[in-house]
Amino acid sequence: MKQRIRVLIADDESPVINTFRNILVLDREHEFVVEYESSPDKVLAGIEQFQPHVVLLDNQFADKMVGIDDLLPRIVGQFPAVKVIIVTGHRGADTDQIMRAIGWNADAFLDKAGLDPELLKTKIVKAFAAYQQEAKKI
Repeated sequence: MKQRIRVLIADDESPVINTFRNILVLDREHEFVVEYESSPDKVLAGIEQFQPHVVLLDNQFADKMVGIDDLLPRIVGQFPAVKVIIVTGHRGADTDQIMRAIGWNADAFLDKAGLDPELLKTKIVKAFAAYQQEAKKI
């Protein structure tokens, strides 16, 4: 039996949300249960309500200029078991940004442009496995 992997997509771009959602829900190997939040103001409440195993977090929400420096520390602080994968639309994201994300225990950093669907699923499954390992310790 397939395990359900709950994924919250936190992004302000509808095409990105739809693409990620379609990649995941149409997967035949895993059972991804997907929700999304398109407003940075609702991400934390969405995590609390949906209780995802993995969050795909946009590195920069355009309308509020909110991103990893604002949301990632709050997610990690309030929901330490949740695994976070940073997704960026900024080609060649700078090293400083990547290092900050890693410093806040981001589990992966992916470029939205030309993202390989298999790579996305692999990173999510790997993050879910880490989630399960940590859950056993609690």
